[in-house]
Amino acid sequence: MERRGTGHLPRTRPPRPATLRLPASRAHQRTVRDLIEQEKKDGYVLYAKSGRQNTPGPGTGWWAGRVEHGGRVHPFALSMDIAEDGDAGKRATLAGELLHRLNVPPTA
Repeated sequence: MERRGTGHLPRTRPPRPATLRLPASRAHQRTVRDLIEQEKKDGYVLYAKSGRQNTPGPGTGWWAGRVEHGGRVHPFALSMDIAEDGDAGKRATLAGELLHRLNVPPTA
């Protein structure tokens, strides 16, 4: 039961993109999922999308997504300063190195 006047909100579950439970058709969600699949091997799948603010000048770049492995979902997001054009290409490499340090996906 919702407690009125206390500032508390009822608990709700957030949308789950990995389980195709977003307010969009499942067909559209599958299309996007297929478009952002970056790597699939050794029992895991890496989904990610990059972005950049203030292209082509200096700004912020990001690479965000999730790794699915063994029924588990590991979300991640990397944000970094883009000072020059060559920096943008480092997002996926840097994120991959950080995920590896965290053992996501697990190494053999």
